[in-house]
Amino acid sequence: MKGRNGKIELMRFVFALCILLGHINLKVWNSTKTFGSFTLSRRGYLGVEFFFLVAGWLMAKSVARQNAAGACESAGEDTALFLWKKVKGLLPYHLSVCALAAISLALRAPVEMPGTLLVRLPGVLFLQNTGMLGESNPLIAMEWYLSAMLIAMALLYPLSRRWYRTTVCYLAPLTAIVLLGWMVHETGYLSGTREYLGFWLKGNWRAIAEIALGMSCYEVSQMLGRRAWTQRQRFCLTAAEAVCYLLSLGYMFSDLGTEYELLVLFLLTAAVTLSFSNAGVLTSAPFDNRLCAYLGAITLPLYLVQEVCWTAVQFWLGDLRPGIQAALIFSLSLLLAVLLHACFSQRRHKTLSA
Repeated sequence: MKGRNGKIELMRFVFALCILLGHINLKVWNSTKTFGSFTLSRRGYLGVEFFFLVAGWLMAKSVARQNAAGACESAGEDTALFLWKKVKGLLPYHLSVCALAAISLALRAPVEMPGTLLVRLPGVLFLQNTGMLGESNPLIAMEWYLSAMLIAMALLYPLSRRWYRTTVCYLAPLTAIVLLGWMVHETGYLSGTREYLGFWLKGNWRAIAEIALGMSCYEVSQMLGRRAWTQRQRFCLTAAEAVCYLLSLGYMFSDLGTEYELLVLFLLTAAVTLSFSNAGVLTSAPFDNRLCAYLGAITLPLYLVQEVCWTAVQFWLGDLRPGIQAALIFSLSLLLAVLLHACFSQRRHKTLSA
């Protein structure tokens, strides 16, 4: 668990579950499944906002450490190394899920398989959000998030590496405010991935804005963590953190409109900042355990495999009752995530031990 915030790891898993449940609701019930006044995570897709914010925070932390260590690489060289480390960490799960998706596609449409796979090749190379796919569907639509994240980091990392204080304290929050305001003004809501806004996919603007916002969260959390707080103030900070998470999760399971998405992003921004700061009375220490570390570790495979699972269940078992389909998709997604993590974590452990 060294170097990780257990509270953030736990929330990563929670928001991954929200995304999974939201997609199950969409695919099985067309987003109409409700339980009294609550929905089955109808707005769960906003869990991606949490992932972007955390990615920005961690990137700013990496740059700050590099600068403090007096690293002498050029900004371009350092950016390439940073992105390669990111890609290398994603590759085992990415390639495995791509293989599963290709097998599923071959079984469902064997005649169309060769040509379809070639057209979707840019997605296998994390390039689906560049527009290279045209009107074709990506092999794994869920990976728009990874593609957009890498694009945003490729733009923001060299700026912060070269002009850290100016970027993190001024350019990043300004960029976030301008892009968020523009997206909401033009479309009326924050979410959206594949529609074009200006000359680029909205998912890319979303990633740039929110990763930039996460970078600013790093400096704020450091400032909060250094300050001496009274016990009452620490209780207030913990209460504020909990309220921000609960309101965000409440919205995801509500039937409220998309006009509240931007407000939820700001609630998540405050929550992430407070969680990383450890300024409240409930620090990350109680969460820095093997369980939270494990749940955080299976978040990425859980996010990636769900599309393969719902596609397979609906194609081969589509005659089953909706509730059974939903249970199968949920169970199969968790099972595959656990198996993939077991496979690659064991392999990584053997490599480190050799």
